[in-house]
Amino acid sequence: MKTISGMREIGVDPDALSFTFARLKEIYVKRYEADPEITDKTKLGRWHALARIEKTWPEFMAMKPNKV
Repeated sequence: MKTISGMREIGVDPDALSFTFARLKEIYVKRYEADPEITDKTKLGRWHALARIEKTWPEFMAMKPNKV
């Protein structure tokens, strides 16, 4: 099983502070889609959760994390 600190070390971008939630979503989706330990049902659930956020809070994806 992966540790949280180990996962944080993977793919850390020095420009992360300038990212919007849309960019962070792309990274998140790539990571969970590539993880063989996550079931297809869980991946689908995550996709639906992200879709609900986008539908109910459309301006969210354009925001930066420090603005939430």
